Amino acid sequence: MQDKMNPSTKLIKSSWFIPSLRKGVLLIFLLIIILGLSSIDRIRGFNNLSSYAVWIIWWPSLMIIAFLSIRLWCMVCPLRFVSEVYGKYGLEIKIPKTIDRNKTLIAALLFLVLHSVVTSLSPNRLPITTAIYLLILLQYTAVAALIFEKNSFCRIFCPLGGMLNVFNRLGMVRFGRVDKEKCQQCFSKTCGKDCPIHLVPQELPNNSCILCTDCIQHCEKNNIGFLRTNPLGLREMSMNRGEILSVIILLGIALSEFAERLKEMAATSGNWNLLLGKIINYVPGKLLPTSANSSLAKLLYITWDYLVFPLALTLILVMICKIFFYRRSFRDHLINLSTSMIPFIFGVFLMILLNYPLSLFYTGPSSVRKAILLVFLVLGLLTSLYVFIRNLMGERPTAKYDKSLPI
Repeated sequence: MQDKMNPSTKLIKSSWFIPSLRKGVLLIFLLIIILGLSSIDRIRGFNNLSSYAVWIIWWPSLMIIAFLSIRLWCMVCPLRFVSEVYGKYGLEIKIPKTIDRNKTLIAALLFLVLHSVVTSLSPNRLPITTAIYLLILLQYTAVAALIFEKNSFCRIFCPLGGMLNVFNRLGMVRFGRVDKEKCQQCFSKTCGKDCPIHLVPQELPNNSCILCTDCIQHCEKNNIGFLRTNPLGLREMSMNRGEILSVIILLGIALSEFAERLKEMAATSGNWNLLLGKIINYVPGKLLPTSANSSLAKLLYITWDYLVFPLALTLILVMICKIFFYRRSFRDHLINLSTSMIPFIFGVFLMILLNYPLSLFYTGPSSVRKAILLVFLVLGLLTSLYVFIRNLMGERPTAKYDKSLPI
């Protein structure tokens, strides 16, 4: 007799739902590009639906989705749909083992490049540049799909992969096997045969899962679905070096963007708002003249803000932890600190991304809006402190370095 289907899988298992959802999102994606290209004569920032849709609606919505599971975006991602279509006609060159082993490190660096392009060229300021930016992403996806083996884009070359890998550790739901014993009693293992990232049922839940839902379609036991989980259950999670680098890059982006928001309020709130920016850019400010505005200067500031400064800050904090808790290894402290910083980084991202939509749609006192945003920052900071102290005061190291994971 067929096993009773998990309620969370009923709609997903239907043959029309997920494909229709993906095609609908792709249609919206293409419509945004068309609207952006049609407004080439408009020069004011955020004056077109395409700019609003990408930078004012999509990015904040992605962070809100993360309260459930940020990987839900992978389920409907238009870039993934394009990758699957072009992959059918590609050369299917096998990914070199060196690249495959370092895929999490590559994902972190790709996200760094993606955000650096947005910061340097500001495609978010004009509808036409937003459309060109999206077209470049589509072309990049198509080229990767045409050259390399199927599903390589999602596994390795997705520019959002670094952020998704980190924030996927949060959320109130996980995707995986419902009953462990039922999975062990199954010998066919058909559910994992078409997994695009080569996972097997025993490895679910897994942070690398991109929610393609193919395993749901092939599971004979109806034993795969969405599970409720503790969003603060960061204690048992391992981290490899690529994921740690992703956390460091996201920390740098969060601190830099937060400093910019404080700088914008400095005229009305006093020079104290400039302190964080002065601390972050103290070294490059000494190395470069005040008037420096060259491409090399921008590259130096980006490298410092998003990589060198957060890396130095993280290493300093780890050394402090090592001094006071010397019985634990440097690696354990690094993993614990990196894991603990995720809620704080997420809180800063959410606060920054919700700032502009709230300023557009909320007409009340600005102090109320700022208080709402401050709540996300404080909650993120308190959650990070809780996770850090809980893990640090535990009887054993909170996270093991998993050597089986790619470096």
